[in-house]
Amino acid sequence: MINVWIYEIQTISTNYMKIIISKSSLETHKIAKKLIKELKPGNVLTLEGNLGSGKTCFTQGLAQALGIKKIITSPTFSLLKIYPIKHMGKIKKLYHFDLYRIYNGKELLDLGFNEILEKKDGIIVIEWAKRAQKILPKKTININFKFINENTRVIKIKNN
Repeated sequence: MINVWIYEIQTISTNYMKIIISKSSLETHKIAKKLIKELKPGNVLTLEGNLGSGKTCFTQGLAQALGIKKIITSPTFSLLKIYPIKHMGKIKKLYHFDLYRIYNGKELLDLGFNEILEKKDGIIVIEWAKRAQKILPKKTININFKFINENTRVIKIKNN
């Protein structure tokens, strides 16, 4: 079970899931930065939620924690962006997928998804992952974002 504890943020934990209330993009970044400490190469994070619910914001927090200096935007049109990582031990890359524009898992396979999984040299983040759910590994970390208001999000983190 992934344990994410940020004391300024309201957190509810169960045996299967952690529910966190984020009241700003800065808090969402902090949640991601806390989570990165528990990740290892080959981990797959699936991010689900409506447009504007915090998926890319969360990925930006992960990237900052990994020392990535580039501006992180969602790869909606390119479908995949790969960011090299220096000085993070075995984590060498952040693979950022956005499946908003695809229809099924075959398109993800055509991008070399299986080869990336086999390398186990980085963290894989997949926005809109349900579009390729049939081909995703069984062991993933599912993160769901729910828009409450302009600043507030409910973030549910669950290990499969």
